Amino acid sequence: MSSRCLIVLACFLLSGGVLQAKKDLPFEVGERFNYKLTWGFFTVGSGSIEVEPAGSDEFHFALNVATNGFADAIYRVRTSINSWVDKELTHTTLYKKRQQEGRTNRSVVVDFDWTKNEARFSNWDDFYEPISIRPGVFDPLALMFIVRTRESFTVGETFTMPVTDGKESEDAEFTVVKKETIRVPAGSFEAYKILPKLKHVGGVFSKSKKSKMYVWISADEKHLPLKLSSSVIVGSFSVTLQSMESPSDPEYLESIRTDRRKEDHGRRGFSSRRRR
Repeated sequence: MSSRCLIVLACFLLSGGVLQAKKDLPFEVGERFNYKLTWGFFTVGSGSIEVEPAGSDEFHFALNVATNGFADAIYRVRTSINSWVDKELTHTTLYKKRQQEGRTNRSVVVDFDWTKNEARFSNWDDFYEPISIRPGVFDPLALMFIVRTRESFTVGETFTMPVTDGKESEDAEFTVVKKETIRVPAGSFEAYKILPKLKHVGGVFSKSKKSKMYVWISADEKHLPLKLSSSVIVGSFSVTLQSMESPSDPEYLESIRTDRRKEDHGRRGFSSRRRR
């Protein structure tokens, strides 16, 4: 359950926006997001999403999830997902998932053949028939980084983009519900609340039919993935940002915190009163 929710946090950020020039990309090699996974009042694990070193012609995105000792006794999760995308950010070149969740044990590889516009799914070298894909299709993890190049979001808008997990390919639909201030372990932030809708891509957006899943991204130029929350039959589940590592701007997360701004304002006001 926990890895699916963290993947959704990475996947929900879909848009049809035009990519900015590469020099303006809001992510970089070495960037890392660290998350806390909770079920109701209990902390059940941790996860991370990061940009790892790759060749000169690709980006390499990685997601890792692990439940803690408490959750391991109920439902043990050790899952890693890796995505490789061309340097121009036009398509996925390779997708891998090593999934150990409860009794599930999968080693998934999705190969992309862009000369034929096909994707082929395999699990432990058990190959499925290739499926047709449209130009510009990304895997679920890569889409997080694609959306971060979008210039803006508008409350009330709905946007779509094709996505594939190697077995199904479809248009995911997302609605920007509202803009609000949210608090996560990393601090308080202005954020957009988004409702994702996806019908067929399996093992990623899975949830109860009667539940709704919401995700929040920061309302700044980098659109940082801050939170995911879902209410299901067995309770509520959340993935929340604890920290961010940014090689070129180590203090970036602090700079966009709304509570940090208030603290700075309060200190400035106090100092000026003392001077008077």
